[in-house]
Amino acid sequence: MRENNGKKKLVWIILFSIITIITCYFFIVVYFHFISPYDISLKIAFWPFSSENQIGQMYKDAVVKVSFEAYSEEAAEDVAKTAQGVNIKKDGFVLMPYSEIQNCTNEDKIKITTYSGGVYNGKILYKSREFNLALLKCENTENGNKNEIKIPFVNLTSSYAKDQRVVVSSWNSSSPRGKISDDGGYSYVSPEGYFYSIEDGFLIALDATSTAFPGGAVFDKGAHLLGFSYSDTIAYDSSSSVLSEDKKHFVMPTYLAMAFVDEVIDAYKNEKEYENKYVDAFIGVDSTEARELAKVSRLEGGQISYHDKLYENSEDLQDFVSNHIDGVFLFEKFSKDEKTIPQNAIITSIVVNDEAFQIEERIDLYIILHSVEAGDVVKIK
Repeated sequence: MRENNGKKKLVWIILFSIITIITCYFFIVVYFHFISPYDISLKIAFWPFSSENQIGQMYKDAVVKVSFEAYSEEAAEDVAKTAQGVNIKKDGFVLMPYSEIQNCTNEDKIKITTYSGGVYNGKILYKSREFNLALLKCENTENGNKNEIKIPFVNLTSSYAKDQRVVVSSWNSSSPRGKISDDGGYSYVSPEGYFYSIEDGFLIALDATSTAFPGGAVFDKGAHLLGFSYSDTIAYDSSSSVLSEDKKHFVMPTYLAMAFVDEVIDAYKNEKEYENKYVDAFIGVDSTEARELAKVSRLEGGQISYHDKLYENSEDLQDFVSNHIDGVFLFEKFSKDEKTIPQNAIITSIVVNDEAFQIEERIDLYIILHSVEAGDVVKIK
């Protein structure tokens, strides 16, 4: 008898535990979907049963429209522009491509509009030409209380691979879906003629059912932001220097923002301005970028900012490119703390507080430079 009672008690304990777990799970789902629906990444993690179309609609809540007027070199005057960005923090920190806002300053009026209709004044916190990324802050809600800013957001990730499923989220259309078709080594020319070559960039191929590519922010199925692309970023075939027949689209990765986002946000919250004099002082390319630059320059008729620098009678640069030398070739001399590295020098290593780092690509250099803090001892070779 006691044995049967013990078995019944055990069954009730197991049933109670299962019911408790299920109840807690659904409470969490309800909380993140309805009570506090701001962290889209967590919403999808706790409820992985949504379709790709439903997920694409969720992403739109984190996509914002940035409107501003800035000087256009092509028009030779100020013009009104809009661009898309993505909110990466609940209190309104927006990541967007530097190439879209490169001629804009905080003296220009910037308006940030959320998909739900919220309107904020935008403030530029940091612009990174090296990574082609900019970080903005939503400010000045109607009641003037910054703590009231609550916008759905997604997280950044550095995890992506070939054949991984992606969704492109844009205000202007349904969310086309596809997959990563290649994961490295592609260049991009911005509409204003500025060149960016990002070895860790990747290409996406849309599904056959996706008839148009509006451009926008590219996400994975777990609601992580992977990068930005545009409607005209069709990849070039590197062997023939013509548009690729399958119309794969280039995506500029956003994981590189991890090198500076936290520091920029901390500076803002402490009412300071983020500054990295080392990063701002380096102008150069690695050998992969130089080769891509020469290729794209021919395609675009030589209208690239760095194009002429490849042909300034620099035998050193030609040797650097042809021999695939590791490091960063300096287009301009670097001067700091009464030390100067001459133009055409090649940066091969950097020492921070006696710890040495080898520099193979430009990205290696800038990630390290972004980690340098006040008081660190830096030696560049």
